Amino acid sequence: MTCKTASDLSEMLKRELLIYSRTNTEADGLTIFEITRSFIGQARDLSATAPSYVFSVSVTASADWKVYVPLVTRLASLEIVGIPYASTKLHLNPRLAAFGNMVFIPAYS
Repeated sequence: MTCKTASDLSEMLKRELLIYSRTNTEADGLTIFEITRSFIGQARDLSATAPSYVFSVSVTASADWKVYVPLVTRLASLEIVGIPYASTKLHLNPRLAAFGNMVFIPAYS
């Protein structure tokens, strides 16, 4: 069926969900009880140049889906991979080396 208007499109959507796809949606756990169609129209839009129409399709349905979240009670295996540093030497700031500060100053307490 070719839809030519918004009314045809909303009616096609209603028919598809209620009649043609009913078996498939119920097999997937979704039961559609009711689909209502409403219409709001204005003779002119805000610019006063063209009419505007809004078709709303409301679906009342029920789903019997379940979601299972696994509960972790024990850890069977754990592997930690460490990446060693390339160098463990402390490097002085080049500015300090330029002033001749080649040692760390001890903390006096």
